[in-house]
Amino acid sequence: MKYHRTLKTEKVLNLIKYIIRDIIRSKFLIYYTFSLILISLGIYYINRNDTKTYITVLNIIIYLMPLINLLFTSLHVYNSKEFIETILTYPVSRSKIFFAEYISLVIALSVSFIIGIIIPLVIFSFSSLIIWYFISGIFLVFIFTAVSFLSAVVFEERLKGIGTLIGIWLLLSVVYDGIIMLLYFMLSDFPLDKTSLVLVCLNPVDLSRIFILMNLDISALFGYTGANFIKFFGTSYGMVISLFASLLWVVTPLFLALKKFAIKDF
Repeated sequence: MKYHRTLKTEKVLNLIKYIIRDIIRSKFLIYYTFSLILISLGIYYINRNDTKTYITVLNIIIYLMPLINLLFTSLHVYNSKEFIETILTYPVSRSKIFFAEYISLVIALSVSFIIGIIIPLVIFSFSSLIIWYFISGIFLVFIFTAVSFLSAVVFEERLKGIGTLIGIWLLLSVVYDGIIMLLYFMLSDFPLDKTSLVLVCLNPVDLSRIFILMNLDISALFGYTGANFIKFFGTSYGMVISLFASLLWVVTPLFLALKKFAIKDF
């Protein structure tokens, strides 16, 4: 029995290695990583100020990275349909195939993030704040890879799946804060401090931004929901809750995607 489990583990690890090699062969991730390096170096060269550099890099992490993660993951899953169909003929469970694909994508995108964003920050502007950038960025990779995987599994048509993901990105990164501001304006006569917690937890982009800015200590950039979030819970509680909510954002779409993948007719 132990040998049988070991053999299955080796199959999954070999599958992960193959998928990662396939991702690297596509060369898009290599171009993406070098683009992040050039952007990071350009930001540092232009700003010549650690605080401004961190704020600008924050915008890349919470706006550009989620979009790339969504599009790259969905395209990979759609392009791997024939490969997945072939692997399903082997004695490997669907859950192992699913997690092999997911883990491979997370590893590849995380490495690009570390090489393209974290390492340049460590070299040119080292600070303990980099740890929080790392945690926040890794969470976003896990979250948006899971969301993209769910969309790619649910929607058979590529255009519909990618269109849905772009809509999700626009909602979370651009439209969401505007909707919240309008809501607060319309309901200004009601106490909404506790409601702001729920509103922040419904958006992983806001969670990451607040998580970093709590450590950067720039209150003007929190936004209305973020300001109430900090005011109500305090910095320590806010960090714990933001991490817990981010974990839920990883687990929920991943669980739904796994359930759909397990019954999907390839």
